[in-house]
Amino acid sequence: MSGNKLKGLAIDKETIVAFVLIIIISVIVIAFLLKAQKGTEDIYTDMDLRAECAKWLTEEPPCLGEIERYPALNATFDGDADKARESCGCPN
Repeated sequence: MSGNKLKGLAIDKETIVAFVLIIIISVIVIAFLLKAQKGTEDIYTDMDLRAECAKWLTEEPPCLGEIERYPALNATFDGDADKARESCGCPN
């Protein structure tokens, strides 16, 4: 029985480097995904846009009010009222 000694696990340097790289890449990917997910909070839904278009169309005269009063339209079209009018189907 004295010949059966426990031996440590021998790991090559290349294997250790590969594991370290996999861990680093995984951390970077997870951080990127979490950051991307956090950025989607400001994206307005289609329902938000439709609701704001409906409000904007009911103004007198329709679609001529300040687009800044409608945050979903303003953010989606970067403040470009002409693009917002076209998307909402505003009369000319």
